[in-house]
Parts: sequence; structure tokens; C-alpha cells
Amino acid sequence: MLWRKGTHTIRDLGVLPGGSTVNRFSVAYGVNNLGQIVGSSDVTGGGRHVFRWVAGVMQDLGTPSGGFSTSFAEAFGINDAGQIVGSGVGFTGLNQAFVWNAGSYTDLGFLPTGNVSSARSINRNGFIAGTSNRQKPNSNNHVDHAATRATP
Repeated sequence: MLWRKGTHTIRDLGVLPGGSTVNRFSVAYGVNNLGQIVGSSDVTGGGRHVFRWVAGVMQDLGTPSGGFSTSFAEAFGINDAGQIVGSGVGFTGLNQAFVWNAGSYTDLGFLPTGNVSSARSINRNGFIAGTSNRQKPNSNNHVDHAATRATP
């Protein structure tokens, strides 16, 4: 949904075409200064794709490829240059951080010894903030850490 200051109205952003016929939904997580919104929406087959909403139109940006599963991804942040960050499910079944820029996805990786990451925000200079885990020495336990990276 979109709420605009001054109008005091809420607008339904809709869902991507072809989603489930029951309980269709979309979730908006980030907005930039140009009013572009990003998030995820369900699609045919039960997956979830990244969307970008611009001027009343929800655009399907799909999911990352390469080391990612093609069924589930979410976008959490967008800067004014239109670069989008989020996470998608990797082939391991765990989340991997990505950045989307000019039509292509880039895997942002993990901290050393980690296997989960998520990018949450990106600023105008392309710096990305998020989380990644790191395995404790001599243990099977992992601890989440804040992480940052400049746009590749």
C-alpha cells in the first residue's frame, strides 16, 4: 500500500499478474525519494518475485539467477538511481543478498564462514547495509552480524 502525506489516503498497489487465485498478496518494503516502491508479490506456481512499482504500474523483476533458486526473492530497499537490494533463496535453501542494477542481479555473498545474508538498504552512493551470519569457532552455531558493502 502507498500512503501519501497530505492526502491522507491509502492506495492498494495490487499484485503481479498470474499469482495464486487464493490469498494473493504483495508486500512493499522500500521507497525512494522519487516515489518508486519495491517489495515482493506472489506469482503462479507459489513463488514470490521482486517488484518495482513506478507511477501506478507494478513491474515484475523476477528473481536472481546463478546461485539462487528461481522461486523466491524479496526487495527491501531502493535508492534514487533505481538500484534495488534484497535477498533471495539460494540453492542451499538459505537467504542470499543481492543488488539489482539496470536489469541484472548481482550476488553479494556472505561474511567469511557465513552462509546466510540479506541486503536491507542502499544509499545514493551505492553503499549497502544488511546482515550476514558468521560461524562461531569450534561450533555449529551461527551469529548474525551487521554488514556493509559498496555496490559492485
